[in-house]
Amino acid sequence: MAHCLSPMMPEEEILGELRARLYDLGEARAYAPRSSTLEMYQLSLYGGTGLRITDIIVALLRNQLHATKESPRLREHWTAYRDKLLEALRVPWSGCARNTGSKKCLGGSSGCEVCRYSILSIASQLNTLALGFAGTTFASEGTDREVQGQKNESCSPNNRSSKPDLEAVQKELALTKSKLLEAEENSRCLEKVQELTQKEQQILKIELEDAKKELQTLNTELEDAKKELQTLNTELENAKTEASDIQKNREQYMTAYRNMTETINKCIKVLISDKGNSKARKDIILAVSLEHYDALDKDVTFRLETLSKQHPPDEDTKQRKALEQEALEHQHGRVKTLMKMDKHKEAEETAKSVLDNRRKNLGKDSEKTQDIFKDYCVILEKGVRLEAVEWEYLQVWFDDSLKDDKFRDGAGISLAELSQRRDQIDESALWYRKVAIRRLARLDVKGAANAALKMVATLMSFHLSSESVDTLRKIWEKADINLSDDVLSCGQELGQFFVSIGKYKEAKDVLLAVWKALQKCSGDEYIDRRIMTALALVSTIGQLPDDDGGDLDELYKSIADLAKVKGDKKVSLQHQYQLGCVQLSRMNTKEAETTLKAAWEEAKAAAPEGLGANNILTIQIGWSYGQALLSQPDRDADAKEVFKVLCKAALVQKRDDSRTLAQTVANLTIGRSYSELLLADAEACKDEERQLATYKLARDTLRNVWDEASLRVVKILEDRNLDALKDLLWIGDSYGECLTYLSAPTKAIAVLTEVLNLRKKWTTDTSEIETTSELLKEAVVAKSNLKQVDSPKKTMDKPVANDPGKVGQKSGGDAPHLSPSGPNKERAKSPARPAQPKPKPPKARKGRVGLLRYFAGI
Repeated sequence: MAHCLSPMMPEEEILGELRARLYDLGEARAYAPRSSTLEMYQLSLYGGTGLRITDIIVALLRNQLHATKESPRLREHWTAYRDKLLEALRVPWSGCARNTGSKKCLGGSSGCEVCRYSILSIASQLNTLALGFAGTTFASEGTDREVQGQKNESCSPNNRSSKPDLEAVQKELALTKSKLLEAEENSRCLEKVQELTQKEQQILKIELEDAKKELQTLNTELEDAKKELQTLNTELENAKTEASDIQKNREQYMTAYRNMTETINKCIKVLISDKGNSKARKDIILAVSLEHYDALDKDVTFRLETLSKQHPPDEDTKQRKALEQEALEHQHGRVKTLMKMDKHKEAEETAKSVLDNRRKNLGKDSEKTQDIFKDYCVILEKGVRLEAVEWEYLQVWFDDSLKDDKFRDGAGISLAELSQRRDQIDESALWYRKVAIRRLARLDVKGAANAALKMVATLMSFHLSSESVDTLRKIWEKADINLSDDVLSCGQELGQFFVSIGKYKEAKDVLLAVWKALQKCSGDEYIDRRIMTALALVSTIGQLPDDDGGDLDELYKSIADLAKVKGDKKVSLQHQYQLGCVQLSRMNTKEAETTLKAAWEEAKAAAPEGLGANNILTIQIGWSYGQALLSQPDRDADAKEVFKVLCKAALVQKRDDSRTLAQTVANLTIGRSYSELLLADAEACKDEERQLATYKLARDTLRNVWDEASLRVVKILEDRNLDALKDLLWIGDSYGECLTYLSAPTKAIAVLTEVLNLRKKWTTDTSEIETTSELLKEAVVAKSNLKQVDSPKKTMDKPVANDPGKVGQKSGGDAPHLSPSGPNKERAKSPARPAQPKPKPPKARKGRVGLLRYFAGI
């Protein structure tokens, strides 16, 4: 079945297929083993004559087809021969497949008559084609029919040709190959001879004309003229030889010259980067470089002028273009050198010329064109020709014929920077946004994010327009799993914007995704970003009342770990503490206890890092640890021991005006917590002696805190610290109550009076005011009762006033609750002095367990 050639198939593809099939039929099989012991062997088109004939045939066929473009008849003739040969080559063994003989052939066997005559037919076509190339008249159609008839005849089992017929054809092909090679060589020689002959004819024609004129006028000087002509010819040959030597020397000189220029350029880079070199040396080097570029440019100009004299215009076009591009390279180098010398005005004209020439010859998308364009725009900017440079950038931005998108984007970025230089902030942001949108349209998310970040930086990120926010949102939505740094930064900016407008749910979704992506990034440069994002998330989650805070544990752990890696133990402990507080607020008391205890122990041991047991942060962590213990059943005793340690640590610090408010607040908070537990223990104690000792310990603790904190009332009020004020007033009430109970009513009255005045002036809680008033009344009654007891005692004690053992205790001291002792014991029990009621013992008024209080400035 014949294969029809597609009319749309390019000519070179047809010739390529023809060459490939000739190789396939001749190359591998041409070197098949030829052993006399083998019964059959693989048929080959060329035998042992080699394959170069294939290249020659295809090349000559291409030339014939090219040469006959103007003649449709001849072109159709050659095309038909080409197609006929290709069809035969596509199915060389097709006839064998239709043979119904007893011995079946797989194709190409020397024992198959059909395959042998298929090879004969193809070889005959090649022979006819080769003869056509050599100028021999093509074989008639009868010859083709004859070959076809021989093929058909040979297919019959009674008429089989022998093997030597095929070998003869192969020899004939080899002979044809040698003739073709010889014809090709003769053709080349003939062209050279014709070229030389033409030149010699021109020279001889001129000489002949001169000789005729001289012959007419100077017959007598004929011999001298011949000798002179011979001499001139000799000198001409010598001049040609000398010119050739000069050309070689000149090329060597140019190579050395270019090497020297490259060396100077390297020196320029080193000197510019080395701050130790003086400006004078740098200027000298640049001046030398400028002179060398000028010299190179002049050399190329000279060669262009010489080229036009040596060759006709149609022969030197290619060489001329190469020289023109070389000249542009030198001129561009000169422009760059002038820019380094800050001679931008001098470089402007040359830069414009180079730009125009490269746009014309290399095209707008060429890297060299883009390079000189950027230099030209820098020159215009340095010359403060902002309108001109803006026009150049605008032409590039709106030129849809440019294929280099990055180049067009760069023009947009430059327009944004130009607007920023003019203090046109909104215009600059608009150009950055345009670049981001264009990049986003072709799914360049990273590039869009980079432009968007510049937009945000231009707008200072606090007055983002709705369009800018929409751009950030689109970039974030199109970001894939592999988020780049710029894309993550866009996410951070978008999240911060949502926070600023109160959209905390959207802010959490974006910031959480950014934070999880940053967790996968390694390197010290990401530590601060991860901490900042985590802190922003913590703040955002705190604004969501319906959020369960499940992400806070991981966030605080991450911040603490990152702070450790960064080497900031204080920051690490702060966030461990915050993690414990979050756990405590969710009533995960066991976890909170573990976290806060570890942080407290670490903080106490970190004195070299500026912490230690007395540090305010350490005390804050310890107090929260105590709160975690109080939140658990039957852990009051453990919490009391913690608060006892913290009280000592808080009281060790300075107690003058240099003491910070945080230290005072810590003293109040710890003192109240410890005192609450002491009063509760005393109230529950059944042993009077132990109970009295506990009340005295509570009194001493309350006195230390009151004496220090009451002096800072004004500072507390100025700071509007209501929690500290409440603790101070509670401590005042409890201290006065203890003083009353422990028989120091005068001091109790003074303290409770001060507390009552503060409550009336700064609080509105009437129940608390009433409580303080009742305590004050009890102190007044206790003082009155104490005076009634002391009056008869003083009368009885007058005769023995000098006896130390008979002297009563001072007011404000700890008077015994028993009757007075001494020699007048009987009189003390006289019915004239009725028994006085005892003051009420102080009550333990506990605050809310698990309370979170921040006094360390965290």
